[in-house]
Amino acid sequence: MPQSINDLTPQILALNKPDSPYVIKVQENQIIGTWNILDAKWLGLLSANRADKDYTITVKLDEVNHQFNYSEKSGESQSRIGLSPEGSFSFGTNKSFFQGKEFGVHETGIKIRFGMKNKDQPT
Repeated sequence: MPQSINDLTPQILALNKPDSPYVIKVQENQIIGTWNILDAKWLGLLSANRADKDYTITVKLDEVNHQFNYSEKSGESQSRIGLSPEGSFSFGTNKSFFQGKEFGVHETGIKIRFGMKNKDQPT
C-alpha cells in the first residue's frame, strides 16, 4: 500500500542538511526542491562580477490516483562592472530562465529542453 504524503514528510525533510546547497520542502501535496548551483561574487583588479544559477523542481502528488506530475525551473544571471586599462567604463548583465521539463542538459553549452504550458498555470 502506498504511503501518504503526511507519512513521507518527515523522511523527505530529513534530506535537508545544513551544509547542502539544496532545500527540500513540502507544501500540501507538493514536494519542492531548490538547488542553489552557483552564487559567486568576485573582484578583479578593476572590476566586480557576480554570477547566480539555480534550479527548482516541483513534484505534485495525486494521492487518490497514485500519480505525480512535475515541472522544473532554472535561472542564470551574470553581472559585471569594470574599468579597462585604457580608462573606459563598462557594465553589463545577462539573465536567462526556463520552465518546463528538461530531458537532458549538456553543460558545454548545448541544452536540450522541452517546455509546455500547464493548463493550471496562469497566462
